[in-house]
Amino acid sequence: MAVCYGNAATLLNKQPVTDKSIHWPFFQLVAHALELSLKAALSHQGRDEEWLMMIGHSLERCYTQAISGGLYTDRDPATDALMGSLDEPHALQVFRYPQNSRWVAPDPHWTIQTMETHLEIVRRFLAVQTGADRSQVWRGTGKTSAPPRSSGSLPAFRIE
Repeated sequence: MAVCYGNAATLLNKQPVTDKSIHWPFFQLVAHALELSLKAALSHQGRDEEWLMMIGHSLERCYTQAISGGLYTDRDPATDALMGSLDEPHALQVFRYPQNSRWVAPDPHWTIQTMETHLEIVRRFLAVQTGADRSQVWRGTGKTSAPPRSSGSLPAFRIE
């Protein structure tokens, strides 16, 4: 499911930049893809369903736990920045329900690149954990290699 949400965000990102109405749904899709991918990794690290539900929607908590369980061999500054940027609005469900927010969104193209890098890292991790060929994990994505790592800077723009 994580890849499905990621693919939907990628398709939505191809809409004209002037269409501001898609920004909130776009970031909801990205954040949900990240959450599901992290929880898949955590599940393979031995976390049960009750624990996964109790950790809630905090991307930073899930990310930190997944890292401590061996998901990343090296921290990626771009992924760190993306998780940090999306953590609060995702956990508070700002993307789903109208709220006043002063959140400054990261650049959508940078967001997609960083999300895809993360999803590939999780895909590889799950392949190792399950003993499956990497292409068998999250079938139907058409992706078997990681996109280039992105820089750790967080390009931003304001959503109104």
